[in-house]
Order: sequence, then structure tokens, then C-alpha cells
Amino acid sequence: MNGEVNKALLAKLPEIQQRLLILFSSYKDFNSFSNKAWATSRNLSSWDSIESVHDIVHIYGGLKGHMTYVPLSSFDPLFFLHHMTTDRLFAMWQILNPDAWIQPMPAGESSYTSTLGTVETSETELKPFYINNSTFWTSDMARTTEIFGYTYADTDIYGTTEDALRIHLTRKINDWWGGSSVMGLGTESSTSHRLYPHIVSDVSTAYNLKGFKPNMKESPDVLSGTIVDKGRYTEWIANVHVNVEAMDASYAVHFFFGEAPAGCEWATAVNEVGSVAIFAMNHGTGSKAKISGTLPLTTSLLKMVAAGTIPHLR
Repeated sequence: MNGEVNKALLAKLPEIQQRLLILFSSYKDFNSFSNKAWATSRNLSSWDSIESVHDIVHIYGGLKGHMTYVPLSSFDPLFFLHHMTTDRLFAMWQILNPDAWIQPMPAGESSYTSTLGTVETSETELKPFYINNSTFWTSDMARTTEIFGYTYADTDIYGTTEDALRIHLTRKINDWWGGSSVMGLGTESSTSHRLYPHIVSDVSTAYNLKGFKPNMKESPDVLSGTIVDKGRYTEWIANVHVNVEAMDASYAVHFFFGEAPAGCEWATAVNEVGSVAIFAMNHGTGSKAKISGTLPLTTSLLKMVAAGTIPHLR
């Protein structure tokens, strides 16, 4: 079902771009950026993470195939491409935040090698991965990709300086993902819109949303009067906070304009704002640990402003 997977992932592309842009521009703490349990365990307000974004591809790249289920996901060749990409994103974030590193954190669930509540640090053994016959790897030992003999074009320091690499990487990030941001949507030369045009659909009749076109192009005029004020705007997000064992396995929390439609896949519904995917196993341990993710709402709400359904986002 490659066609269905392709359709689902393309529908998630703007959402992924927005989340990555927010993560790379706003998240400076390693634990917050890295995993979906840290923020809720510390009662923080920044609830997204690269792990939560990673979950999107497992859920929508799987569509109830191998990638959707934790014990089976690595049987799908997409798994290796996906985890290489996640590794690359992590390496890029480390270039931008070279001094950020792991803070001690209690394990949110039990595993084969540790129990719930065990405090894990950068020196915790990464079992079952041996560095030799008697020593396990630790995070401190594996802090950079260069330790394993490889790097990425976007993180390669050879022939440049750390400061120059950070400036160059920042420009790339804005070019790749900025097209799905508020400022990028109002720019006619937006790279994302040029490379990934979306179908324009009018769903006002079906969902009683007057003039709502979920993929319409916004103009700078719409932005200046209703969204952006003196070069600043408010980023609207939905925080999702759930128990790690809330469902039997992987699932998603969906957000819609209007009612959730019947008789179609929610992930491709024209009035779906987006979703937060939860990639998890059914442990049945009784764990009360919480995990989290976020859904950017600003650009979807901006389309409602452009359609005249809501007056502004200030």
C-alpha cells in the first residue's frame, strides 16, 4: 500500500515541518528536545520532542503495517531510512546546541534492562550494546556520530568552523521548514510551497465551515493586518498529555475543524487540523507515567482568518 502511505505522509508534511522548525528554534534543553516523557515529568510547558515527531512516521508510514507496531517495526525497510533521518536531525540540533547534554531522569517505564523509576544518566550502560567483550556503551561514549566513523553533509565540520557551520545550518533549516511557518506562508518564494503544492479543497458544505479552504495560499496582506504585529506573532499549539499505557498499542489524537467525519480515514480528512501520534507498546504494567506531544495550530488557524471565518489571531 505504498500509495496510501505516500498520501498519508505527504498530508503530514506541513505539520512535521512546523514542529521541526519550532523544536530547532525554541528547544535548547537536551532532555526536552530528545524525549516525550521529560517535560511532563518536570511539569514544563514545552511538551514536544524529536521522539514525538519520530512517532508520526511510525504511525502514518505504517498504517497498521509493520512500522505501526514496536516489536515489528524494524522489519520494514522504511524503519532504517527513518531512524537515519532521526539520527541526522539529532546531530544537526547538537551542532546548534553544542553544550546541551543529558540530565539525570527516572525511567518512565520498565524495560528488559531497567525498572520503572530507575534514574538514568549519560553514564548509564546502554545494554545490550557492547563496545568490547566486557564494556557496554554509554551515552557519554556515543555523544557524536564521528565516534562511529561517519557524519552528515549538514554537520560535517571539515573545512569550516563551528560558528560558520551553525550559521550555514540555520539558513538551511529556515529554507527547508520555514515555508510552513507563518512568515513563510506569506512569502511567494516559499520553498516548501514550490516543492510540495497541496490540493485546494472547499469543504464548507460538508462541514459547515464557511469558505474554509484548508490548503489555500495566504497573502502578505492577510498576515500584516490580522496575524503579525510589529514583526511578531503568537504561535498557537495544542498540547497532548496522556498516560503511556492509555491504549493497547500505538494510536493518535486527532484535531478537527468542526465534527470528525464518518466513513473516511481521519488522517486524510480535509477538515483535520492534524494529530499527535503516540508510538507505544502495551506493557500492562500499571505505569502512571505521562508522555506528551504538541500540534502546531497557527497556520491552520491562519487559513480560517484568510477565509473570513475568524477575525484575527492576536
